[in-house]
Amino acid sequence: MMALSSCTMVLNDKKPVDTTNEVYSVIWKYQIQPEYRGTFEKEYGSTGTWADLFQQSEYYRGSFLHKDENEPNTYVLIDTWVNKQTYEDFKKQNAQRYNELSKQFEYLYATEEKIGGYNWVK
Repeated sequence: MMALSSCTMVLNDKKPVDTTNEVYSVIWKYQIQPEYRGTFEKEYGSTGTWADLFQQSEYYRGSFLHKDENEPNTYVLIDTWVNKQTYEDFKKQNAQRYNELSKQFEYLYATEEKIGGYNWVK
C-alpha cells in the first residue's frame, strides 16, 4: 500500500519516507552491437521505451545514458528512483512488461551487466 502526502510516502505500512532528498540509482553497463548504435541510444536514452515504461511511476526520476569516450561501443545507463523500495515495487508490479522489453531489445547489445544499486550521499 502506498500513500503520498506532500513529499512523504508510506511503503507497505512502514514509517513514512521523506522523498525530497532521496535518490537511488541503478547502474548498468552495456557493450553494444555497433550496427545497432542508433537504435540502442534511442531505446535506452532518456526519452526511449524504457524511460516511457518507468515514467508510469511517480517515483521514477530519470534515465541517463553515457557513452565511454575511449570505447564507443561501451555505455553506462543510470536509472534514478526515489529509493530502492520504489524501484523494486515498480519492477515487481510491471514484471511482465519489463521482461518483454528485455527480450525485445537484447539483440542491441553483446553484454549487459548490472553494476549495482547506489544511494545518493548528501
